Amino acid sequence: MPEAALPPVSREVFRLAWPVVLSESLHTLFHVADLMWVGRLGAAATAAISSSIFTLWVVQSLAHLVAVGVTAQVARAVGAGDRPRAARAASQSWILAVSIGSSIAVAGIFLSAPLFRLLATTEDVAQAGSAYLLISALGAPLLFLEVASSACLRAAGDTRTPMWITASALIANVLLAPFLIYGWAGLPPLGVPGAAIATLICHVGAAAAFVRLAFMGHPSFPFDRASLGRPDRPVLLEQIRIGVPMSIVGILFSVNYMIFARLAAPFGAAAIAVIGIGNRIESVTYLGADGFGVAAATLVGQNLGAGLPKRAARCARLAAACMATGGAVVMLAMLTIPAMLITVFSSDAGVLAAGVPYMRILGLCQIATGIEGVLSLAFAGAGDTLPPMTIHLVFGALRPVLAAALAGPLGFGLNGIAITIAVSCILRAIILSALFVTGRWARARVGVPIHQPDEDRSAPSRARS
Repeated sequence: MPEAALPPVSREVFRLAWPVVLSESLHTLFHVADLMWVGRLGAAATAAISSSIFTLWVVQSLAHLVAVGVTAQVARAVGAGDRPRAARAASQSWILAVSIGSSIAVAGIFLSAPLFRLLATTEDVAQAGSAYLLISALGAPLLFLEVASSACLRAAGDTRTPMWITASALIANVLLAPFLIYGWAGLPPLGVPGAAIATLICHVGAAAAFVRLAFMGHPSFPFDRASLGRPDRPVLLEQIRIGVPMSIVGILFSVNYMIFARLAAPFGAAAIAVIGIGNRIESVTYLGADGFGVAAATLVGQNLGAGLPKRAARCARLAAACMATGGAVVMLAMLTIPAMLITVFSSDAGVLAAGVPYMRILGLCQIATGIEGVLSLAFAGAGDTLPPMTIHLVFGALRPVLAAALAGPLGFGLNGIAITIAVSCILRAIILSALFVTGRWARARVGVPIHQPDEDRSAPSRARS
């Protein structure tokens, strides 16, 4: 099929992006609702979940190791019209997902309690938090299976089906949680662990839904059941090769924010609160970048598989431009109404005083944050994840040093952390954009072919969505 016969790039980008944005927004709302239910148990219960967040971020980053690798493989194969290769990649991603998830479950059994001792929390926080973290870790194999399955469907061009499954699971979670936390309807009140059990139950339901789709032969889910019993070393190694760099980026993000929180501690509790609130407000930009980034990754992979690198580049550029516009809107809000944004999370006078200048500085990098988020996933869709990892590693090492210097000896205080975040995001976006323009990502090799068909493959196939 000639490129002129394909749907417009703009239509494809928006078709794929909006369900992902909605799914990620629902995830954010779920965390707010979970904290709301648990918050009624008191400060210790809230602290127990809050103290687990950074560890769970690391787990999520490891889950995306599988997602990024299989996205590149499936998208490239779908674009080439090679469904057997896409099906094999999807099946192998389940093997990798369950293997890594099971390792995390085992680690959670032994490390949940020691981690809270390391955090030096009070005894009541440690007991509730370690139980919450342990139950969450036991659900890791199911979570990883969900993430891998969502990635397979999205890479095949169907972002709506994962959205509906995710939405159903999250709504069920919010409704089920209070029954287990407070013991409604005659159930035993489980407190903080009840929130984790509710999440675990909903992971079971979501994973079962994806398994059913795969085994029923859903048209948007290429899957090879026979391949589940035969680990394919080249395919698995390629998923790991592509996915590990992006996983490292996610882990580094979590570590940097732990360091920022520690650097903010000498300036008081209000400063620590501002770090978290700033991250929550920025999450609006992250949500958009995830949505348009997934669209970019899918379309870059599919068009490269179809032998259309110029169209792949246009898809990525349009997705980045959309997020630059979205980032500009967030920037304008953070510059003009920072106090109003902060009061959504806290009305404390100290938080407002420290947060207003912090938020205005942070607002300056929102356009760059959107662009780098999309382009990082565009590189991932091409299977070329080393450039974004290298850039994030360099800046990840420099960020704590610069933040410590600006916050301490140079006298900028809490605003020094905001300056560090803003400057590093802008520089990362500039460097990543320059590397993308070179077009070297389009020459990345992805896929372990089963066969080499004789017919030409000139256009990506569009799965039903």
